[in-house]
Amino acid sequence: MNEKYLEIVQKINELTSTMSEAFNHIVNVQIPELRFEDSFYLLNDIIEAFLSISNALRIIQNEFDVLNVILLENDLQENLEELLDLYKEPVEERLLKKYKDDIIPLYEKWQNELLISINKYQA
Repeated sequence: MNEKYLEIVQKINELTSTMSEAFNHIVNVQIPELRFEDSFYLLNDIIEAFLSISNALRIIQNEFDVLNVILLENDLQENLEELLDLYKEPVEERLLKKYKDDIIPLYEKWQNELLISINKYQA
């Protein structure tokens, strides 16, 4: 693998791990404790990380086969926007349902596709 891409791949691996932990914390701690504002801020951090990864993929897309990842990004982004709307009038059940039924499964699919795409070239 080209040396200049190695750092990008490492950062993406770190960010996705952190994003997974953040989703877990939101769903298992913050929302059940009705800490909607805290979960909203953590969600914004997740979205920021997601956008950073998305931008990084544009840089490495010629070196890696990330087309499927980019296609999944659109679905994930749409669902994140719907989730942000739910925070306007937060209700625990609705938020948890959106996270568990839509966001997290889609995120895990995107993450899996992403990690397979970028890590298969590492020694």
